[in-house]
Amino acid sequence: MILAVATLWLAWSNLLTFFIHPRYVFFTVEMALLALLASVWAIWRGIHEEDEEHGHDHSHHDHAHHHGPFQNDAGQENTHGPDSPLAPPLEAPLTPRAGRREPRQFPTWLAGASSALVIAAVAGMVLVAPPAPLSATLASERALAGGGVGERSTGKAVITTLAQLPDEATVGDWAQLLANAPAEEVLGQKPVLDGFIIAPEEIADHGYYLVRFQIACCAVDALPVGIPVVDPAWRDKYAEGQWLRVSGEFTPNPGMPFPEEAVLTPSAVETIDEPEQPYLF
Repeated sequence: MILAVATLWLAWSNLLTFFIHPRYVFFTVEMALLALLASVWAIWRGIHEEDEEHGHDHSHHDHAHHHGPFQNDAGQENTHGPDSPLAPPLEAPLTPRAGRREPRQFPTWLAGASSALVIAAVAGMVLVAPPAPLSATLASERALAGGGVGERSTGKAVITTLAQLPDEATVGDWAQLLANAPAEEVLGQKPVLDGFIIAPEEIADHGYYLVRFQIACCAVDALPVGIPVVDPAWRDKYAEGQWLRVSGEFTPNPGMPFPEEAVLTPSAVETIDEPEQPYLF
């Protein structure tokens, strides 16, 4: 129930795409609604059954006190005394077996209070530490693990020629082209690209990668994709994780430790705020 409420809150706040691809939002919201309805029904059913059980116990108690000692279950008076041989045998009271305890009922109010406390705790965590996009630190870790951001698969159709680039090509599109086409395909091209800085140790003295996360399904499979930018003095101006808009030209790699044969030489760089939707899909 708590997970369903949290999912619906994220969808209502337009934050669900921090965790999943937009194409799965509708399905996820549907499943969360079904889970919430099922949870509410289960709670209502549990309370209803408990009320029925209490009512059943009271009816048995009243029934036991209604009959006199000389009446049978049909309400007919027994004219014979209880000691008479013609009197029906008295039933022995049922007693629980020795050493056997009745199962303890979990109070409904306590279950409700526990649920309220858990929901309040989750809400508090969301308010104190609201959902945020994946970090530059994670991008660096995943890039290094994969052998370079430009070579990571994005889960989209592979771009191998300039003609395949969309009109508004992103840093992810150019990263695919760099990874799958000869350097001559991009040399001389002058893109304007948005992304954030990551700088693996082996290239940090020469420049950085301009990166964005690309999501195929959800944040778990998010991959950093980006292009190499030559700027030996970048640390004097920016911090790792800073979002930039970089204008420049692709030039041959002048022997720097970037694995790509072409690198972006910037002509203009400006700092920008993180976009409302920082991921690529």
